Amino acid sequence: KKSSIPFITLQEGLFSITEYNFFSIGHIQNSTFGLLWGQGSKSFLCNYETPKERAFLVGNTHLANEIRTLKKNNTRQVKRNAFGVADSFVTALLFSAILHPPQEFIPIFEAFAGKTEKKLVVIFHPATTRMQIDKWVEQFPEKLKKNVSFLHGEESTYDMIAMADICVFSDTSTAALEALAIGRPVFFLRLQS
Repeated sequence: KKSSIPFITLQEGLFSITEYNFFSIGHIQNSTFGLLWGQGSKSFLCNYETPKERAFLVGNTHLANEIRTLKKNNTRQVKRNAFGVADSFVTALLFSAILHPPQEFIPIFEAFAGKTEKKLVVIFHPATTRMQIDKWVEQFPEKLKKNVSFLHGEESTYDMIAMADICVFSDTSTAALEALAIGRPVFFLRLQS
């Protein structure tokens, strides 16, 4: 502020961090202005003392281009062919950085075990470490993992959303809004943990 250098906050969204109010609001209160996902983000932040005149709605600034690229490259069919699921019903299960207890997911994995017409793709958040993922995955019996692909950065999340028939989220996430924009139905799990 002393040097009049603007400090810009890019607030992706509030769907995965609303329980950490300071994390959501502390930086934008000190920003010259903030670029926000949408009206919900603005309302939330302004309720926590963010000046309205410094909160600008821009949405996801790159999503429209991503959607055009997915269509242009026929990504859905290309990825379905690459994964060998061209004729299968594909469910993408997307995790936040929080990994819930594996036992909560056993019924889901059982629904896919041994089914050739159904495929489950589990997509881990980039903030999750490989060690956390390996420890989580090893708690499932091998028979439940046979029809499941586990991904952690190997594929574009947008590509996997395009490949899927439905997207299931373990926690609230801005990726759910992106999945809807890409044209996929979205479901949220009610977990006990």
